Amino acid sequence: MSKKLITKKESMAWWNCLSEEWRDLFLYALEITLEEFQQQPGFYLDELMTLKSFELDMNEIQDISALGNLIQLTELTIFDNPIQDISVLRNLTRLTDLTLSDNKIRDISVLKNLMQLKGLGLGNNQIQDISILRNLTELTELTLSNNQIQNISILGNLTQLTGLWLNHNQIQDIYPLTKLINLEYLNLEGNPLTQQDIGWLQSKLPNCEIKFY
Repeated sequence: MSKKLITKKESMAWWNCLSEEWRDLFLYALEITLEEFQQQPGFYLDELMTLKSFELDMNEIQDISALGNLIQLTELTIFDNPIQDISVLRNLTRLTDLTLSDNKIRDISVLKNLMQLKGLGLGNNQIQDISILRNLTELTELTLSNNQIQNISILGNLTQLTGLWLNHNQIQDIYPLTKLINLEYLNLEGNPLTQQDIGWLQSKLPNCEIKFY
């Protein structure tokens, strides 16, 4: 269930509890200075709480709990940070595009709440279990490259996928991929598969470009 919008008083209290680093990040997102914010804090907090898109790239941020009140977000990119805990994302149920590449994420169970996702990037993490993705049936693009994934049986549910990146994992059973009849691009480089495996899969997905070497 989505988190309810917070009051102006609550949002001001939230702002006052933020670290200087997070305040700077949010001011940057709003494209304003601290002085401008201080002149109209209520106005700019309203602007912040209704942000649709936010990026957090290469900031050495570990704790992203500050994002919990930005429930209007539809696009979120958190790239190349030492983040492990993404539980705060359970509040952001309006997300349609989420990129969490190049972090240190293992547990992605919170993503089961994000039923509107169409694009999901989880490359370069430490993920083994992707079973919770089975219900994200709106996904059209999914990146899982450079993780520790072996079992991809649930991917057969994601029949809207047009692009799928599974390169550099530990995948041997590719049968579930035969159900993805809308696939246009599939990357399987760096998995323990043979050219014969790929040839068989190509025969099942004749309209898909499969990259293996």
